[in-house]
Amino acid sequence: MRKHGFTLVELLVAMAIIGLLIGLSLFGIAAAQRNARDTARKAALQDINAGIADFLTLDGRFPSRIRFAGENVEIAANYPVTSCTAQNKCVLVPLDGAAKTDDAGPGGANGVQVVGTTSTNTSAYCFASRTDGYSLAVRLESGDDFQAGTSTTPCSI
Repeated sequence: MRKHGFTLVELLVAMAIIGLLIGLSLFGIAAAQRNARDTARKAALQDINAGIADFLTLDGRFPSRIRFAGENVEIAANYPVTSCTAQNKCVLVPLDGAAKTDDAGPGGANGVQVVGTTSTNTSAYCFASRTDGYSLAVRLESGDDFQAGTSTTPCSI
C-alpha cells in the first residue's frame, strides 16, 4: 500500500527554505527603509542649502544661525521671528516630514548648531557660520556625514 503525503524531513526542509526567504526579505526591507530615510535627509539638507541662498539674496549675507522648528527651518537675520516673511528678511524651508526637529538653541562652540529629531529615526543636522561662508551637514544612518555649504571647513556633528 502506497501512502500519499510528505515525509517529516520534506516538511522541515520546506519550512527552513520559507524561513530563510522571509528572513532575507526582512533584511532587504530594512536596508531599503534606511536608504529612503537617508535620501530624505539629503534632500532636506539641499532644501536648507537653497533656503540659505535665498536668504543671501534677501539680506546680502549668510545667516549667523538657523532655527529648526518642527517640520520647518527658519533662516532669519534676527531671532525670535514672529512671522517668517521676505519683508522680515526670513526664509521658511519646509522639511516635508523628512526630519521633524527641535530647535538647538543659539548653537554650540564656534557657532556650530546640532539638532536632533523627535522621531525614533534620529537625525542630527549641523550649521556653522564661517568666515568663508557657512557649513551645513546631516548625519546619515551609516554614521557618515553628508556635507553642503560654501565653506571649505566641514561642519562636524
